[in-house]
Amino acid sequence: MTVPDLYFHEAGRTVCGVEGVDVHGWALVSGDSGGTVLSVEPHGDRQLRGLVSSGGVDGTRDQRRVDRPEAVDVFRTFGLDLNPHRSPVTQRSPDAGPGSDPSGAGWCHAGPVSFVWTRAWTAAAAGVAVLAVAGGVTGYAVTHDGGGQGTVAPPVVASTAPAAPGPTPSPTASLRVKPVDPLTGGRVVDGPVLAVKVENIALARPQVGLYAADVVFAEQVEGAQTRLVAVYHSRFPRRLGPVRSARSTDVQLLPLFGHPGLVYSGANPRVQAKIDRSAIVPVYRETRDEHRVAPHNVFVDLAAIAKSERKVGHARSIGWTFSSGTAQARAGARATHATSRVGQDTFRFDWTGGRWTVRWNGETYADGDSDQVTKADNVVVMHVHDHADGNKDVLGAPSVQSDTKGAGPVSVYRDGHRVDGTWRRVQTGGPMTFTDRDGKAIALHPGQTWVTLQG
Repeated sequence: MTVPDLYFHEAGRTVCGVEGVDVHGWALVSGDSGGTVLSVEPHGDRQLRGLVSSGGVDGTRDQRRVDRPEAVDVFRTFGLDLNPHRSPVTQRSPDAGPGSDPSGAGWCHAGPVSFVWTRAWTAAAAGVAVLAVAGGVTGYAVTHDGGGQGTVAPPVVASTAPAAPGPTPSPTASLRVKPVDPLTGGRVVDGPVLAVKVENIALARPQVGLYAADVVFAEQVEGAQTRLVAVYHSRFPRRLGPVRSARSTDVQLLPLFGHPGLVYSGANPRVQAKIDRSAIVPVYRETRDEHRVAPHNVFVDLAAIAKSERKVGHARSIGWTFSSGTAQARAGARATHATSRVGQDTFRFDWTGGRWTVRWNGETYADGDSDQVTKADNVVVMHVHDHADGNKDVLGAPSVQSDTKGAGPVSVYRDGHRVDGTWRRVQTGGPMTFTDRDGKAIALHPGQTWVTLQG
């Protein structure tokens, strides 16, 4: 049996390799979705490359797809990364031989390499904590000879260790990976993801419920003011607010979480149209607290919303990695505080008692009902591109969009240290990654994270 070159198209580019591969001619059958894809080097090493995902049969060939974002997301949920790209990387055209996309999004190898499919990965979506890579787990190897054709080889055994030369390496013990929650790095919580647009001006203070957010984004809006996007997944306050209207920044940012709910008090028609076309589940609310002055008085029961909104998606990996280990952080500069200016506001985070105390223009965020101080385990300062989105407020001030798709400098503060690097997000629905100057993923401390979008 012969197969064509292993390559795929991603955003109009043709890339060789397995991450995101659209495979034709594989000896796969229904139910193979979820299989782990590994490469077999000429000397016998097995290396993690991708994950068999959705697909179907078109009548002439079996087709299974390994979407790059899904492969990255699933593996990172278990604290694993796909192997780094190979060098040298050469450009190829859609009908050319093996090579890769010049942006580095693909993987290629100059020489004989086998790609292995195995049923090793099972029930990843359900949070199963075992990745079996031991003896007895077998699959089919498609041997790529670099010349445009390949043959289906006998089953091989995937291994976690470099194998001795030969067709079948020696088996090793199973690798057991403890799953973590994709938003907090802590205990896995099977619950919805709700983002709440929280007002952040003096008339809105003191806010209620911010201390319970898993992730908070600070973004600029019109008039150089700021608003917060507080993301909840592990716990839902029964009282939260003040809630205000959505902005274009939210529409680009929130699909990072899949199909999250957006709790908001409205939007102008152009922004609302964007929300309706997006992966966001709109959750409009206008319940008011009569003890506060309008329009700064919309408050919600987020626990009730979490139970009633059935269309809201549950948490998935957003590309972040977590580790309680401190070696990477301590290799960075010591930091007793972090500051970030977003619009006209200054956010300051002071390292006290093993966490970062969050302050806005010198004022501590203390809950309006309980006085509980808002703290974070991680502070992420993302340098982003701000630009007018074509909308204006009632006073004529242009609305600002902060782009969270693209790449830029990032500083991650954790454990009293700062690690500098690069943030990157290629697709609106894809993961957001933080890497240090050596290209290694910056691991966040398990817990709560504040992110400032600094333009």
